[in-house]
Amino acid sequence: MKHIVLAASAVIGILGTSSCSKGTEAKSAPAPASRSATLALAPPTQDYAMVRAILNASPASVSKILGAADGPIAPSKDCDYLPACSSATYQHGKFEALFYKNRLKWLSVNRPGLMTEDLLARLGFPSARPTFTNPGSLIAWRSAEARGTARGPLVPIKGIRQIVAFPDYALITVAADHDAPL
Repeated sequence: MKHIVLAASAVIGILGTSSCSKGTEAKSAPAPASRSATLALAPPTQDYAMVRAILNASPASVSKILGAADGPIAPSKDCDYLPACSSATYQHGKFEALFYKNRLKWLSVNRPGLMTEDLLARLGFPSARPTFTNPGSLIAWRSAEARGTARGPLVPIKGIRQIVAFPDYALITVAADHDAPL
């Protein structure tokens, strides 16, 4: 059966090539702009599984995996529920890291196209149904402490507060122990 399928594919390929070769002089190649638009719509192919290895890691450990920070790690005013934090970007802004008590607590992967239901697997975690979805806006996997009013399943990943995919980036938040010694 496999040989019949291969033979049929070869015949179809030959017929398609011969029919396409007639009149090729009149046809022009697609404009570069249309090729660019097609490439821009293609899903990202990079795997971000290394994210799992750096969550709750020290800045030095983060640099071992992501490379040196784009600039110095500096105090941040965007700490949300954390009492104090510092932040840095890596790989020319592709990753934005927020540290609390010298540990990575938020990681933003700044790349369009990550807002898919297979994001957890792409980050190196077990797949799970999202806790909350707002089509075109966000997909969220949340822990009990971050669930809010969402009624879906809780994220099954120990130590993760939430993972949220937006159209242009994904935000991974690690649960923080505010009382841990410095």
